[in-house]
Amino acid sequence: MTKGVQYNTLEAKYNSMLSEYSAQKKIIDTNIATYNQEKASYQQQVSYWNNRGGAPQAQYQDLNKQRLTLNSEAEQLNTKQISLNSLITEINSAVNNLNKMAQSLNLNVKTYNTIGSSVGERFNEGEYVENSAGKYINLYQFNDKNQLIRLLEHELGHALGLMHVDDPKAIMYFLNSGTNKDLMPADTLELNSACML
Repeated sequence: MTKGVQYNTLEAKYNSMLSEYSAQKKIIDTNIATYNQEKASYQQQVSYWNNRGGAPQAQYQDLNKQRLTLNSEAEQLNTKQISLNSLITEINSAVNNLNKMAQSLNLNVKTYNTIGSSVGERFNEGEYVENSAGKYINLYQFNDKNQLIRLLEHELGHALGLMHVDDPKAIMYFLNSGTNKDLMPADTLELNSACML
């Protein structure tokens, strides 16, 4: 196979992966928007009943079902975004190879750009699991004691029913982008919400 044919084959694969990426990202973006709306509605209801001293039993049970559904949706989104990140890595590898091949062949073609990761580094160093086998936390990776502590805090938060929050510095932020080990106000609010305090 000549280098020109290799280039054309790789370009076709790149275009196919890019199309798949666009389709997956569109679905994920839609799912995230829906999730955020549902979460905002849930939090509004919790706040309403907290301001009235607590919810009646039937309403409490309904809110608890909503919380569990939201937690399940968050984990599904996490899985989809990890898959998308894997595809991004493949695309970027193809981009680097395409650009090198084009340069070595002196081809007058466009330069391909890599795709920036749209979801960042998630808390996929571990996961909280609850199934028929029981409840447990899987630990996959940590570099030091501080990272392990932060990872365990995050996953134990999920074990307590906490969902992800919007503050990048918070323990329960959906990306593992912070360095602090202490709870932030957003974490405390989410804890209060989960406990319906």
